[in-house]
Amino acid sequence: MTDLGERGKWMAVFTTLERLAAHVGECDYFTTTGADLLELVPPGVGLMVDPDDAHRFPVLSRMAPPELIARAWAHAGERGRKAE
Repeated sequence: MTDLGERGKWMAVFTTLERLAAHVGECDYFTTTGADLLELVPPGVGLMVDPDDAHRFPVLSRMAPPELIARAWAHAGERGRKAE
């Protein structure tokens, strides 16, 4: 895990062993499903999938507590209804 200060805490995740090896070389690793991994990641930590590839993407679902995310979605919905 890497702490990027104001940009948050992030963990790199790789979809293949070849991508992991290209990023860090020979190392220990574990495999799991994406759903199981999301349950293991503590709140406040984002995942960057395949960070060295053009198709890399962030997974932000655990960056904030679930109640904060729910409030943000509710607020976004309210703004959308006001715009109509």
